Amino acid sequence: MLQVDKIAYTNKLTKINPKIKFVAAMILLFTAIIFENIPMYIGMFLLIGFVLVQFAGIKLNRYLKFFMIPSSFLLLSLVTILISVSKSADVFLYNISVGGFYIGITQSSLNQCFILFFRALACLSSTYFLALTVPINQLLKILKSMKMPIVVLEMVMLIYRFIMMFLEEYKDMQTAIYLKFGYGNLRTSYRSISLLIVSLFTRMMNRYEELSISLEVKLYDGDFHV
Repeated sequence: MLQVDKIAYTNKLTKINPKIKFVAAMILLFTAIIFENIPMYIGMFLLIGFVLVQFAGIKLNRYLKFFMIPSSFLLLSLVTILISVSKSADVFLYNISVGGFYIGITQSSLNQCFILFFRALACLSSTYFLALTVPINQLLKILKSMKMPIVVLEMVMLIYRFIMMFLEEYKDMQTAIYLKFGYGNLRTSYRSISLLIVSLFTRMMNRYEELSISLEVKLYDGDFHV
């Protein structure tokens, strides 16, 4: 089970009506997307963090770890927005000269990066509030009650299932590689990674075939009864 799923099923807010949590998360998310206000973004980030830590019982360090991976992608994206190229040095706050061009940071790009960074944090916080307090089965029931097309519900369920299968196989293979000292040096690490990728693809295809066979045995007619 994913750590996110484990928290969603065991947190102290689990017994609260999932529709209330869903609506609250959507309001927070769309508020962060529509309005442009950095103090509001910071307030949303702190408020959601306080609710999840204080009322849902999620440890602060565990909650903050969820931001590590998306934040790294966010920072890389912000770099491309922050840095500009121009033939004139007057538009930059800080710049370096490369050939006949100037590469640097402008006031507008700096302001835009601040807005995007804090907006992304607020949106991530809203998304995590939903993911950490509403289990997948309750989320599917909510989407079904909203008259969401069955094909969308089926896609959500299948994607969720295959993510779980993928991570399960990956974890088992990583454990096997570590036990065999597959990352002992650079050469063996590259070899282990290549074997991991090939084996993971093969195992996932086998799991897919097993799933297809099990569905045929159960007289699968093309529809999942979500």
